[in-house]
This record gives sequence, C-alpha cells and structure tokens, in this order.
Amino acid sequence: NLSEKELKKLPENVREHYTARNTDVIFMNIPTQDADTKSFRDSLNIVTISDPIPLNDDLVKELTNVLKQQYESMFEKFELETIQVTKIGEHDALQVKGAYAVLNYKIKMEQYLIPSKKESLVLTCTYDTSKSDAADIISACTKAIETLTLN
Repeated sequence: NLSEKELKKLPENVREHYTARNTDVIFMNIPTQDADTKSFRDSLNIVTISDPIPLNDDLVKELTNVLKQQYESMFEKFELETIQVTKIGEHDALQVKGAYAVLNYKIKMEQYLIPSKKESLVLTCTYDTSKSDAADIISACTKAIETLTLN
C-alpha cells in the first residue's frame, strides 16, 4: 500500500482511483541516458488483482469503453491507440496502447492485463516520447514483462 506521503505525490485525479484495500502496486523507475532530475521519470508499474480476469470478446469490448472514459478523465488529451488480445510468453494478455499529456510531457503508455489461474496482473510502461532513447525504454519494459512467472 502507498503511504500518505507517496499518495500526495500522485496527481489528484490518480489518487481518486486508488484504493489501498484492493490494490497492490509496485512502481519502478527506468533509468535512461536522457534522465535528469527535472525530466519525466519513465516507469514500469505493476498492479496485482486478486482474481483471475478471463479475456473474452465481451470483456475486451467493455474494457475498451471503460478504459477510454477512465483515462480521458485522468489525463489531458488521452488518445486510445490500440486495444487487442496478444500473447506474453504462454499467457494471453490484453494490450492497451495510448498517449496523453502530463504537464509539458507527451507520454506514451503500454499496458497489459495478464490473467493467470489465481490472479491477474496489470503492467503499465510509461515513457516520455521526446527522449532519444524511447526505443530502449520500450525494450526494457518488454523484457521485464516477458520474464514474469505467473501463478
């Protein structure tokens, strides 16, 4: 669970969607050659959901609408680019790609919902598109996601 101090660091609209009782979160900054203390911190965030979420056409259709509305309420100029079922290793996964603005940063997001027998993981990679090493950030996120072992 995030501490009160950590919660205060999040934008207000993100804090509104966080519930400590139902959300386990891991935030990892991805150090890059372009990083400095004033730049956007590229990251890979992992949320564990205690139930498996079966991927099917109805769920994909529902999540397309729900996620688009939710992200539009959370981020400036959110644009849903792709939502599709794909594979992460041997697991089916729902891949969501989008773009949005935070302050003066243009951010890309790649998110995966990966259900297993006992739980589901939501992995979100976010990065500043203006950095020269954006491809390296995507690669680091992809490698991290592909090495996961799910229950």
